[in-house]
Amino acid sequence: VRDDAKSFIFVGLKCARLHARMEKVPGLPIVIDGTHTVAGMEILCRDMKQLYGRFVTVFGMLSDKDAEGAAALIAEASDSVIVTAPGSDRAMDPTILYDIVRKHCSDVRLVPAFDDAADAAEEAADGRIILITGSFRMAEDAIRWLRKRYARSST
Repeated sequence: VRDDAKSFIFVGLKCARLHARMEKVPGLPIVIDGTHTVAGMEILCRDMKQLYGRFVTVFGMLSDKDAEGAAALIAEASDSVIVTAPGSDRAMDPTILYDIVRKHCSDVRLVPAFDDAADAAEEAADGRIILITGSFRMAEDAIRWLRKRYARSST
């Protein structure tokens, strides 16, 4: 590879961003992460505890993922968990996910609609960070919710 090509590659990698990977929303106590695997959830939980200490999680997954493994990790790391469903035909039934999380966490709530779950997390956070995770669909829902919320507050 030529030196000028190496330079372009270096600049490209330096400027690249991967959204919804422990992405802190500027100016808000919200972190969005599309993690949907047990391995990813293990790293996310470790890093969240290390960086933020205490946090509330809005959690929803797709039905073809290892909910049991992911739920055990997120329930152990979070102060409380609000279970919901991502906006997808493949979404895991939130009542099933709630039952899974409840085995690992005593402070868990079921709020089936994402927007209501995000609102509930804001009310419950009490100065703590809010983590929205479990799938990239959850990340999409979070971005839509933030846009609606921002539009409401700016009018």
